[in-house]
Amino acid sequence: MSATAGLFFHGKLIANLLDGKGNEIKSADLTVIALQTALEWQQKIELQGVAKRITIQLFDHQGGGKDRGLLVEVEIDSGRGSSN
Repeated sequence: MSATAGLFFHGKLIANLLDGKGNEIKSADLTVIALQTALEWQQKIELQGVAKRITIQLFDHQGGGKDRGLLVEVEIDSGRGSSN
């Protein structure tokens, strides 16, 4: 995964792997971000066999890690290659 974003809260980004029904299979801390700093990151995340979507959410460091929202949600392509 790679992304560039401008964020307005000091906190951390968390990736969540979801099954076809939207149930969380696995979560992973991606990075800690600084207030009003452009963010660029690249990171590999091991996929679980049944993962159908991945979401990236921002949680702030104040107020017990308040959920500041979903940044992106992407469907995972199950065709990880072809045998043409």
